[in-house]
Formats: sequence, structure tokens, C-alpha cells
Amino acid sequence: MVHAFRNRASSTLRFAWWVLPLMTLGLAGAASAQPMPPPAVEVSAEGVFGNDALLGDGYSALTVVARNTTASTLRGHIEVAIRQWQQAEQLERVPLDLPAGESRRAVVTIFVADSAQMSVRYVAEGRVLGVASLSPAYGSGAEALVVLADPPRIRGALLDLQTTVTAPRSGYAGGGPTASGVPLGVVAFDARTGDPILPDSAIGWASVGVLVVSAPTLGRVPERQMAALRGWLHSGGRVIVFPRTDADLSLPFLREHFGALARGTERVSIDEQPPIAALECPPGTVDELFGCSARAGFGIVYVAAFDGAAPPYVDQPTARGVVEAVVNAANASLDPIHTSLPFA
Repeated sequence: MVHAFRNRASSTLRFAWWVLPLMTLGLAGAASAQPMPPPAVEVSAEGVFGNDALLGDGYSALTVVARNTTASTLRGHIEVAIRQWQQAEQLERVPLDLPAGESRRAVVTIFVADSAQMSVRYVAEGRVLGVASLSPAYGSGAEALVVLADPPRIRGALLDLQTTVTAPRSGYAGGGPTASGVPLGVVAFDARTGDPILPDSAIGWASVGVLVVSAPTLGRVPERQMAALRGWLHSGGRVIVFPRTDADLSLPFLREHFGALARGTERVSIDEQPPIAALECPPGTVDELFGCSARAGFGIVYVAAFDGAAPPYVDQPTARGVVEAVVNAANASLDPIHTSLPFA
């Protein structure tokens, strides 16, 4: 009987030897499976025109959104840290206070190297309370094409554009023309005010070559952002404006560059579409096959005689053809575009 009792005790000890560690692991696993508390500040960041248009080897603008998840007001700043191999970390700081439970947005312009890694942090009282990270898009060689329209229907007509860029001479490699995809970006709009979210300095537009605009959105651009857009345009940017109605031809931006714009009596068929009344291009501007163009410093503004964001033009190659011709001319540093229009 004593022997049997010893056997049972031994079995019980062996069972405890194996089971107790497993139970301990299970409890530890259950504890580790508990959800982590949210950060004090939730941070998100992307290129101001989307990450596809966040290009390396130049200046770009980021949109940073920070949300305070605490019950207290935080007084701190956005900090963008840019790291690349064998280079000292670069820091850009923008003051940003966060009321309890609310979100705030900041647009930060930075220099982005091709191989850079970016860490975006919210810092208050010396403590990092939230972090996000991002990287530049693959460098295609071409400048970005950006759409400013609400809704951005025309974006679908501009996907997968190709152009030719001239590669710079580097080391033993000679420069020369090379095919490149065109990075495509889209302007976002503030959900509360309806204003477009844009860089507030001309250098924030540096990665953009061509801006395609649905004319009514021009009236929603705040003055500071419009001044930045003008600065980029005058330094060599190109803007294509598609009017939604004839009233858009009197918008301040178009009057600034064309003076009085109106339709004449001549009717034209653009890309075999139904005939429409042609624009009368004022003296000093250029008569294009699709509308008019005018110099703006080192840049050019184009205005079409049709709404490229609406049928039938957006569904046919017409709007795409105009934009593609301007993109090709911009990358080749040419003024004339008619030679590359598909319906010339």
C-alpha cells in the first residue's frame, strides 16, 4: 500500500513538473495578447500630393496629421527626421499644439534624398508621444503630374503616362534620352473647409512638373497657397486649366494671365469630338489646337476650350492627349506642344 502511494505521489509530481510551466506560459501569453494602449498622439504622414508623387533627390512637401488621444492639451511640435546612409540626421520642426481629443494638420517642406528614410514624430516636453515613418517613391526620372480637381475624375484618364527624360551624365555613364513613367499625384481637400491642401511655399512644389486643374477649384485655394503656386509656376511650372463652364474663363487666375477670355463665332472640332465654339486668344497669347496658352515668367499656363474632366473628353483620348503633350514638352524643356498632340 505504501508502495502504491509513493507511485501515485511520484506521478503527481511528474504531472505538476510538466503542467505548471505550460500553465505559466499560457498565462504569460494571455498577458502579452492584451491590446497595447494607444499612443498619446496618433501620427500619420504622406506626401502632400500622395506618396506616388513623393519623389527623392529634391524638395517635397509632407502632410502630417496628429491626433491627441489624451484628455489634456499638448503643447509641442512635429519633428521630421531624415536619415540616409553615412549622412548626419536632418531635422525639420513645426510647432503644433493639440487640444484634448482633437486632430491638427501641418504641411512640412523637406529635402528628400533618393535613399532617405523619414521618421515623423510628435514631441512634447522632450518626450516622443507618437511616430510614423515613410520613404520616397521609386525615382522614375520624370517630374510629377498633379491633379487639382474635386472630384478628381480626370485622374483615371492620366494613369500610366510615359514620357522621355534626359538622364544626366554621371561618371563613365553618358547622358541621353530614356523612357520614364510619370508619377501621378492628387490634391486632397480639407473635409471641414473644402479647401485644397497645398504647400505654402513655392519650394514645396519642386517635384511637380505639370499641374492639371479643374477651374472651379482655383477659387478655393487660400491666398498663401496660391502665392506658393504662382511662385512655382513663374519658376518654370506648367498649369493646364479645364473650365467647367464659360463663367470659369473670368476667374482671377485666368484673367491674371490672359486678360479677357471669351469664345468667338468660329466652331472647331477637337479630336473629332462634336464642334464647339473656339476660344479667342487675346493678343500676346498663343493659339493652341485645344485652346490658348500664355507665358508666366519661366512657366506656361494653358486653358482648354473644353472641360477635360467631363464626358466625352475625359472618356476619350482627348484630355489625356493634351496633358501628355504638355508633360512631354515640359520634360524636354520645349515651349511648343503641338508636334506631340495625338490629334494634331
